[in-house]
Amino acid sequence: AVAVHGLVDYGWQIPALALWTAGLIGGLSAVPRAAPARKRRFGAESLSALAAAAVALAILLPEWLSAREVAAADSALEHGSLTAAAGHYAKAVRWSPRNEGTRLDYAGVLVSLVPYSESGGKELLDEAERQYRLAVHQAPTHASALRRLGEFYVRRSRQVEAAKWLRKSVAAFPNYTAAHYALAECERSLGHLRTAEQAYRRVLAIAEGPAGQLQAVPELAFDPAVAQSALRLADMLHDRNECSASLASARRGLTEMARYRQSEAYQATLARAGGISGPLPPAEADLLEAELEVCAAVGEWQCGSREAFRRAVEAVRELEDSMLPRLWSKLPPSAAQEVD
Repeated sequence: AVAVHGLVDYGWQIPALALWTAGLIGGLSAVPRAAPARKRRFGAESLSALAAAAVALAILLPEWLSAREVAAADSALEHGSLTAAAGHYAKAVRWSPRNEGTRLDYAGVLVSLVPYSESGGKELLDEAERQYRLAVHQAPTHASALRRLGEFYVRRSRQVEAAKWLRKSVAAFPNYTAAHYALAECERSLGHLRTAEQAYRRVLAIAEGPAGQLQAVPELAFDPAVAQSALRLADMLHDRNECSASLASARRGLTEMARYRQSEAYQATLARAGGISGPLPPAEADLLEAELEVCAAVGEWQCGSREAFRRAVEAVRELEDSMLPRLWSKLPPSAAQEVD
C-alpha cells in the first residue's frame, strides 16, 4: 500500500522511510534459526529475498541520494551561494525526477540567479520555465506549483498566460489566499478591474471565514495576502469615490499588519531566536511606531485628499519592504533566520 501511494503522490521521500523500515523488519523476521549440522541450500527463498532487496535498493537509493543533494543545496543557500545551490538541485532532480517540490525549488534558485548572469539570464529563465512546467505536469492539482508558474509568467510580462495558471491554482485550492492575491494583481495589470476586485474580496472573505480561523497560533498567523488585498481594494474603492468603504479597507490592512507586529507571540519568537529579553529591540520598536503613525494619518485623513491617501498607502508598502532587512541588521544571525 505504501509503495502504491508513492507512485501517485509527491514522490518517494516519505514512503521511502516506511519501506526501509518494513524491509528491515521483514529481513530480521525471516532470519532462520541456526542449524550448524546442516547447510541450507541457496534456494527459491534466498533468490526472492535478493530480488526484493535489489528492487528496494533501485527504488530507494536514488531518493536517498536526491535528499543528500537537497540538504547540500539548503546549506549552500544558507551560505549565500546560489550557484552551488543550483548545482545541487540539478543533481537532486536527476536522481529523483518525480519530486516536483525539488523542481520548484530548483526553478526558484535559477530565477534568483538571473540578475547575476552576464548573458542576460535567458538560458536560466528558459530552464526555470521548463522546471516549473514539468512540476505542474507531474502534479496538475498542486496549487503552489500552479501559483509559482503563474507568478513566473507575471515576472516575464506574460500576464495572459499567467492568469490562466493562477486560475487553475485557485480552482485546485479555493481557499488559497496567496493564489487569489496573485490572480488579482495579474488581472489588475491586464485592466480587468472588476475581476481583480472580486479576487481581492475573495482573499478577505477567506480570512473572515472558517478557513481563515484554522490556525494553531492566531498571533503568528499573519497572511500578507490579506493585508495587501485590503490596501489594494482600498485604492480601487477610492478611485470610485467610495470614501467610507475605502477608508475601512485601508484600516483593515493596516490593522492586520500592526496586530502581528504587536503580538506577544511575535516578541516571544524574537526572544527565542536571538536570546532577546525584555521589550522589542529598538529597530523593531521604531518601525512599529512609524507603521502606527501611518495608520493614524489614514484615520485623520477621513477620505479627503486622493494624494494623501496614495502617499499613506505607499508609505506602508515601503515600510513593509524595508522592515525585515533593517531588523536583520540589528539581530544575531540565528534570530534573522528564525524571523525569516
